[in-house]
Parts: sequence; C-alpha cells; structure tokens
Amino acid sequence: MERRALTAAGVCLLAGSASAQVTLEPIATGYAGTDISGDGEAIAGNVTLDGSYETFRWTRATGVVRLGRSSVIAFGSGAGHPNISYDGTRVSATIADVTTTFVTGGVWDESTGWADCMPPLLPDSVNIDGAYCDGWGLSGDGQTLVGLYWCNSVSGGGSAHAYTWNTTTGSAGLSASGTPSSRANDANYDGTVVVGWQSNEFGAWQPTAWRSGVKHLLSDTDILCMAEACNADGSIVVGNTAIGPVVNESRVASFWTWNGTGYDETIIGNLPGTPIGSTGRAWANSIADDAMIIVGGNNFFDNGPFSVSTGFIWTPRTGMFDVVDYLGDNGITLPADVQVSGLQSISADASTILVLFQDTTTFELSTALLHIPVACSAADITTQGAGAGNTNYGMPDGVVSAADIQYYVNLFTTSDPNADFTTTGAGVGDPGYGVPDGSITAADIQFYVNLYIAGCP
Repeated sequence: MERRALTAAGVCLLAGSASAQVTLEPIATGYAGTDISGDGEAIAGNVTLDGSYETFRWTRATGVVRLGRSSVIAFGSGAGHPNISYDGTRVSATIADVTTTFVTGGVWDESTGWADCMPPLLPDSVNIDGAYCDGWGLSGDGQTLVGLYWCNSVSGGGSAHAYTWNTTTGSAGLSASGTPSSRANDANYDGTVVVGWQSNEFGAWQPTAWRSGVKHLLSDTDILCMAEACNADGSIVVGNTAIGPVVNESRVASFWTWNGTGYDETIIGNLPGTPIGSTGRAWANSIADDAMIIVGGNNFFDNGPFSVSTGFIWTPRTGMFDVVDYLGDNGITLPADVQVSGLQSISADASTILVLFQDTTTFELSTALLHIPVACSAADITTQGAGAGNTNYGMPDGVVSAADIQYYVNLFTTSDPNADFTTTGAGVGDPGYGVPDGSITAADIQFYVNLYIAGCP
C-alpha cells in the first residue's frame, strides 16, 4: 500500500518572515499521539500501524518506545486515552493486567513500569466484558489517573461511572451507584479538579466538572457533549456544548470559567462552513496554562474515519481559526491527500501543539509537533509583518516590533477589550497598575508603551 502520510519530506516549508518562528516537526507515521508534556518535549499515544493500539511514549532522546500491556492484543478491544504528565515521566492508559486476565487502568513510570489501578476494587465494582475500568486522563503531576469503572446497576448488569485513582490513596468513585452513567476525561495539575461528562435520564452526555469531589454540571445538553480538559488550577475547563433547537442541535466548541461558586460558559463555536446539526461539530480538547490558547478539532462532515476534518486554534485576540490556514500563512503546506484530524493537545507552556494527521486515501494516521511562538513579554501581541488578512494576525512571535505597536493601535481605535491593559489613572505604585478596568483610555496607551519600551528579556 502506498504511503502518503505526513513525513519530513512531505511537508513543504516555504521561506517567509514567519516561517523561522512557526515550524511543523513530523514525529511518526502509524502512531497516533494523544497528549503532550508540559514543555512539549514528550508525547504519549497509541500505536496504529499494526492495529495493536499499544500505548507508546516518545521523547526527543528515546524516540518512540512501545510500553506493552495492550488490551487490544490481549482481548481484541480497548478504550481510553493515553495521557502524559507535565514532566513526561509518567503515562496513563487502559491496559491488560500482567496476567492478561482483565482490563484495567494503569499508570506507567519510567523507573518502575506499569501500576494497575484495579484491583483493589471499589465495593460496587463489576467485571464487564473482561474490564474493570478504563484510563482516560492523568493529572499534570502524574499522580492521579481518571476514567470510568464498571459498577453494579440498579437495573442489573453494570454501568460506567467516573472514578479517580491516586498513587497513595487508591481508587474512589465520583458518582454513586444508581445515578446516571459518567466518565472522567482529565484532571488539573494536582488532581483536585476532574472534568468529563455525566448522562441525563435520556442518556445524553452533559459536560461536568468535579471540584474536590463536588459535582458541577457545566451545560444542560440533550446530545452527546463533554468536558475534555482543564488548565493547571482547574479554573478553565474546555470541551463542547450544544446550541440551537433540540430537533437540530449543533455541537460547538466551548469553555467554562470558574467564578468562585460555579462555572460560566463561553461559546467558541464552529469554523465557517460547518453545517448546522449533527453532520458537523467542533470540540475544544486542550488549553495552555495561561488560558491564552485553546486548541481542538472541527468536523465539517462527521463520519468516523471518513470525516472531513481539521483543527482549530482559539485565542482571545484572534478568536477561532483553522490551523491549516495558520500553517499556510506561515509558509507551510500539506500534501494534497493529508488532512488534519484534530489538534490533540497543547503544552502547558503554550509552545507546542500536538497535531494528528490522516491520509484521506489509506486512512493512515501520523503525528507531528507544531512549534509556535510564545510571547516574550506582554507587549508581544502579534506576528511581525502579519496584516489583518492573515490568520496569524494577533498571534505573538517572540519579537517586539513595530507590528505590535500597529496592532495595539488597531485594538485601541476599535475599542477592542484586548486594548484594556490597566486601571484608569493608576500609577506605578498603585494596586490598579496593570489591572484591566473595563474602560479603554490614555492610561492603557501609556501602559502599553511602557511594556513596549521594556521589550523582551
């Protein structure tokens, strides 16, 4: 079978003012990356080239290393989502136990190998089709795995319920028996905030967060939606929600911000050209720790491996835009038969995005790292030389230049909220200095000028 998946030779890097800053680094063909470390130097995912869906870890020093214990090899089926800790030393996944007797969640450590999460079992645990539980997410410190476990159902058999497993305290359920089904997808850095979904009485998944075990329903949806991830302190959760009438609801990317007692919802939306209704959808699945960049996927036609898909980037300044346009603006073109399946994850430091590609002819998957500029100071607010017609207009480039001044002037003259840098009249010694106040005045101009003069370290 001819291979046309993404390779180093298959990516065309064209010369341009921004191409030295934005680069696309192919990692592996036949490997589907699912999560990235805090600094972008390690990833975890599934081996797809042989159909094993074995968990792998990649680092720059080791390359791809297969971690074994594939539940697909042992039992012919699998679920879950490999994740990796911020420091890249720990990986979580759904695995077969060491005796290949059952499926469980597991955490792999580079020093000690795999640790099984169950057994010991929770009091209401049951074995469903050979599985006790699945692993879907990992806290940033690598100490807490989250996912679903199978428990007794009031109607007989079993149902899926969200759970956590910690290296010191073991397993704990997040939903009591008899309540609707649920699943945990991710956790914040220390595992105190967990996000995922809980079903309503009709079986629709609804985005949900648990803060120190207390449940918060994020969105009351009637179709399958969920929370996918959160930032390090759990103050912002990303995922998707539903908009429109029940008979023709659309799933759109969204995020929720903690207000002290609950979460406030913000709709990101879909990319232009996405049909209204169930044939298209968007989802946010990762956020940088400073909350300035959110990434995810967008399906224009949602049909499994035959989907017409891409990835999106969202920032407060730029809004939502197609990553393919962003690559093109920065002189990077993709092979004709390769599409972006989605942006799987962004590193906590916002320097690297994990991109999953699919060959539209062979359906082969490949993984690459998109290295993007990180702002070197608060004055770095746009890409050098980018104009209003460019997708990267408003993205930092690691350089403070005249382009940033021009961009700020545009923000100020249009009364854009992003021009609000400081409290009116506050001086250097005042507590309000540098704190936005909801008004855009000459004080904001002076504050930005001071940032600009300071430049980058």
